[in-house]
Amino acid sequence: RDIGVTGVQTCALPISREIIQKYNDETTTLLAKVLEEKGKKEQARRLNQIRVQQLGLRAFGDDKVVAALKLTAEQKSEIKEIAEDLKKEVDSMRKDAGMDFTKMRDIMRKSSSLQKDAVAKVGEMLNAEQKKAWKELVGTPFEMKMEFGGGRPGGDRKSTRLNSSH
Repeated sequence: RDIGVTGVQTCALPISREIIQKYNDETTTLLAKVLEEKGKKEQARRLNQIRVQQLGLRAFGDDKVVAALKLTAEQKSEIKEIAEDLKKEVDSMRKDAGMDFTKMRDIMRKSSSLQKDAVAKVGEMLNAEQKKAWKELVGTPFEMKMEFGGGRPGGDRKSTRLNSSH
């Protein structure tokens, strides 16, 4: 409300997230394909691992992941329940936050933690072969750290100049 978002626009936000995620997935897939064609197979593999990590719990709905893990119907059902529980909890937190950006930031942190817990819970359901395949699908953890500082572009970094002698 504070920023002029109407009820109709609020309903469109989840759809927008889905569109953005689909675009991100397609872009990553295309980039991985280009990397492979250029002989950068290891970079393509790592890019795909990061993509799967970023999908979080949604990775278990990704066709490639499902095929690689050979998920059973029972596992898919259990994963769906975990996802529904997670969605309810996050939606409840979002509803309580309204348009309070401080609360929204806290909810983002909390939902990220809940997402990791949900993925770990699914990981515990996997058999040994599936766990091995999952480990290959996600690789080593990728942590993106966003740090801000200094109040000017570039934060607290000292300016560097290239010395060129003419």
